[in-house]
Amino acid sequence: MKSLRRRPSRAIPSVVVLVLVLIVGVGLLWAGIQKLSTGQWWPQLSSAADSASSASWNSPWGWGAAAVAVVLGLVLLLCAVLPGGFNAARLNRQQVDADYSGAPIEAVIGNRGLATLASSAAAQIDGVSGVKSSATAKTVIVRVTTPLHESSELVGEVKAAVEERLASADLTRFPKVRVSAQSKDVS
Repeated sequence: MKSLRRRPSRAIPSVVVLVLVLIVGVGLLWAGIQKLSTGQWWPQLSSAADSASSASWNSPWGWGAAAVAVVLGLVLLLCAVLPGGFNAARLNRQQVDADYSGAPIEAVIGNRGLATLASSAAAQIDGVSGVKSSATAKTVIVRVTTPLHESSELVGEVKAAVEERLASADLTRFPKVRVSAQSKDVS
């Protein structure tokens, strides 16, 4: 049985590498067709090849290009191999009937669900005029706007309300809650 708590696929590095390889392949194909049809390479390509062939491999430019290629290759390799962060938080085991004999029940709440819980709790506090929140499985970030000029007390109230709402969700690992407030005059 697959876990409901999945890690996102690393599609962006794959697409970047795909596009780069496709561009290089199309360029080489075009240059090959040009060479076969006219009998010579493009002037830009032949001048670049001449300057590259005359350059010393032990020059600072050669070492710099090699270092950039190695770092870029390692970054792309790590992006492809390392999995992304979890996109859901696991809930504690739910109570089941005594006569239930199936597999254990696993329940998760997605990061958007955590952010929605936090936003709804923060929006119910007096003095909050707007709420934006985001969440990962480890942290919940809540940004509130308020017409109040002094917002330190409001930040504490919002943080307490969000933590209470998340505690009622019965998460296995309680996320860290960060709250910030921005004062805006109501016109």
